[in-house]
Amino acid sequence: MAIDFSAFERDVAAFAPSLDPDEMSRELAAFAREEVAKVIAEGIASPTYVRSVDGIRGAVEESVKGDGTGVILYEFSYLDEIAVWALNFCQASSPVLSGSYKESWFVTVNGAQWSLDQQVPPGAEVMVTNDQPYHRKVETGHMKMSVPPGIVERCAQQINNRFGNVVLAQVRFISLQGEYVLKGKGTRRRANGRRRQGKDQRAGRTLTYPAVVINMRG
Repeated sequence: MAIDFSAFERDVAAFAPSLDPDEMSRELAAFAREEVAKVIAEGIASPTYVRSVDGIRGAVEESVKGDGTGVILYEFSYLDEIAVWALNFCQASSPVLSGSYKESWFVTVNGAQWSLDQQVPPGAEVMVTNDQPYHRKVETGHMKMSVPPGIVERCAQQINNRFGNVVLAQVRFISLQGEYVLKGKGTRRRANGRRRQGKDQRAGRTLTYPAVVINMRG
């Protein structure tokens, strides 16, 4: 979502030709701030946004050109809300025995762990995953559970269905810092008594974790 106040500036210029460019800039800046505060307070827009003034990101509103050609643009980010929604979805969809799996979901922003009291910068990459060593088995249905497998896959689908106009969610198998490495116990016995190891179960292989990866569109 974006708000562009250039049309308002042209209207003011038409109806108040006596305003000099500096006064026009101040009028437009005051109006833009008031309108942004209003749509945020009403819940229409996110409190996280990037402001561009005449094409310069982060410039103050008063720097806008007051000759009728200036542009103040606010681009709102909804990554905070979507990250919380995704985390809640995964936790609510988790099997519950000891509770450790449900409690092990977490969010990273640009590779760093994120907490709910932080804002997600516009344009950041958000990932939601679980660091339990059996997370991949839960996702792919290789464990007996009281819930269907594919939690990450369903989460990505739901995000695209609900928020697909602003973000793209994908499933990715990732490595984690301090990742769990198989120690040679992930073997299975053939019918003839010989033991074999699955493709991702050979000792020494780094385990990868299914994650929902969320990026802004455009």
